Amino acid sequence: MTEKNRPDRPKDLRGEIAQSFRTNGLYAAPVLSGAMGICVPVAAAATLRSGIILSLIFAMLLVPVCVLSSLCFVYLPKHLRIAAVVLVSSVVFAGASGVVQIFFGRAAQLYQIYAPLLIVSSLLLSRADQFAVRQNAGIAAADSAACAIGFALVSCTMGAVRELLGSGTLYGTVVLPAIVPNRMTGAPFFGFIVLGFLAAAVKSFRLRAEEKRRR
Repeated sequence: MTEKNRPDRPKDLRGEIAQSFRTNGLYAAPVLSGAMGICVPVAAAATLRSGIILSLIFAMLLVPVCVLSSLCFVYLPKHLRIAAVVLVSSVVFAGASGVVQIFFGRAAQLYQIYAPLLIVSSLLLSRADQFAVRQNAGIAAADSAACAIGFALVSCTMGAVRELLGSGTLYGTVVLPAIVPNRMTGAPFFGFIVLGFLAAAVKSFRLRAEEKRRR
């Protein structure tokens, strides 16, 4: 392996991990600021339960693929990495979806139309092919876990808001009995509306945090 392709070795491992969780997890930067990997939640995360199911599948998919990318895919030519990531993701997805079905049963099967699209998610491909291959396994695992948390925060929040406004329930429990059921909240366009409000809220939070640090 040439020096050009050699993975970067961060000097401050703890600092890099903390930074990953702040930017990719708590602020959900790749998901909201870059709209990466958001197509599946917009289409399928219409309830809190569906958001949780998609988040679990994606977490079990993203972390091992990124770690494997750090350990093995760095030795592959660049034009073969994407193919390798997609191939391994397909295998890991089969196991992840099977595990989720054990806990959620038929509810998990309802999202099998959309969930396989996570295999070619732009968020997964970018973190595995562009970031993880340049880092050691520890950093790759932390970064992918942070991205999975960010994805989960967005997906679950989107699902909860749409379920609450659509039927007045939260994870199937009636919270707002006066709400008139509205199927339109489950439509993708409504998901994009919720996504826009979430992105604006997170951006406002980040700007306020930066102002406080400057003071």
